[in-house]
Amino acid sequence: MAAKRGVCVTLACLAHTAMNPGYGKLCLRSQPLLQSLFLCLPGYERSAQVDRGNNMSANTTVSPTQTTDNFTANFTVNSTQSPVGSCFAADPYSVGVQAVLGLITVILILLTVIGNVLVILAVTCHRKLRTVTNFLIVSLACADLSVGITVLPFAATNDILGYWPFGGYCDVWVSFDVLNSTASILNLVVIAFDRFLAITAPFTYHTRMTERTAGILIATVWGISLVMSFLPIQAGWYRDNDSEEALAIYADPCLCIFTASTAYTIVSSLISFYIPLLIMLVFYGNIFKAARDQARKIDALEGRIEQENNRRGKKISLAKEKKAAKTLGIIMGVFILCWLPFFVVNIVNPFCDRCVQPAVFIALTWLGWINSCFNPIIYAFNKEFRKVFVKMICCYTCRGVTVGPNHADLNYDPVAMRLKKKGENPNGNVNGDANGKANGTADIEAGEGTSSS
Repeated sequence: MAAKRGVCVTLACLAHTAMNPGYGKLCLRSQPLLQSLFLCLPGYERSAQVDRGNNMSANTTVSPTQTTDNFTANFTVNSTQSPVGSCFAADPYSVGVQAVLGLITVILILLTVIGNVLVILAVTCHRKLRTVTNFLIVSLACADLSVGITVLPFAATNDILGYWPFGGYCDVWVSFDVLNSTASILNLVVIAFDRFLAITAPFTYHTRMTERTAGILIATVWGISLVMSFLPIQAGWYRDNDSEEALAIYADPCLCIFTASTAYTIVSSLISFYIPLLIMLVFYGNIFKAARDQARKIDALEGRIEQENNRRGKKISLAKEKKAAKTLGIIMGVFILCWLPFFVVNIVNPFCDRCVQPAVFIALTWLGWINSCFNPIIYAFNKEFRKVFVKMICCYTCRGVTVGPNHADLNYDPVAMRLKKKGENPNGNVNGDANGKANGTADIEAGEGTSSS
């Protein structure tokens, strides 16, 4: 999943050092999680005083030495006495810049968390949206929600402060990032398979794609994601133990730089992105081919009125399935646009450390993370989801209704509730009069039974 993140000195850094040898210029590629972040600052050094547990702390100063044959950095570790451990960046952002970056990331995190919570609640609290396809979408939303909770806050803190303040949580953080990214694309593969069956085998779809089948597929997705993330990372299998620079990074709790071996980078990228992407493209290619063929067959039908009615019904059903495939195709397309550039760089980077500019790494990594807040926005353009979103927000903000078992369908009508308290029939009978109609009483319909998410 992650590229080989070592320490390098870029051409720009070398040029600056040559002109200003007293600066001790460092270009440290600090890669928290999936981020490839280069810190190229004049006079920059990353120092850390870390309590080692026996009143001995190491003052770790990363200072590069210019070499013309290889673009590497030499590490020097000096031990000093210090009873209290601390991490700090020698050249951090100004307070104003930190405040602006903090505000932007807080907004992004809130959009990601709130949007995906709405998706999860919409399906779980609304009976008509409880379809097999939407259960798969809930699994995808859980992965996106986890990004907003377990990844983005720590990534933003690390990038804004200029150092890693969370100590030994680094490997866990990296594991969550790889877990969520892998789960996202595998969920999209399962969703593509679900739509493939719905369109190519509509008469057997409901017997083949049951809730039990969906549960097994979801469990498989998260199982594979765990194997590709927590297992190799927590066991240390991803590490590049042949690099002295990498070993120094692993030993410094004030740095969270995911320095992976080339083998892990390639294998994880293939399993977590490229192979699933190829499978998805095959599924959606067959989906649109089958939809086109079915449309041609339906248009060719001629005959009696019964056949005409049957043709109309088939057209409506096919239109719904095509609409669902279109929405999910947009979700897949956005995911590819967000993550493909990063994974291209991810494969290239181990073989060419200087091929990608620092700003590009930063932009591509955050572009991938931002994908987690895009899916709820895409769902908002869907009629059924949009209705439920509006009602859920209104219930929480305007009516004070708690969404739970007693309001599973969100069919809340304040007029009907008032009539019920007065002993009147909210369906139209007032004080036992079958002809009396309760003014203003209307059920809030939740949308069509088939979700086209």
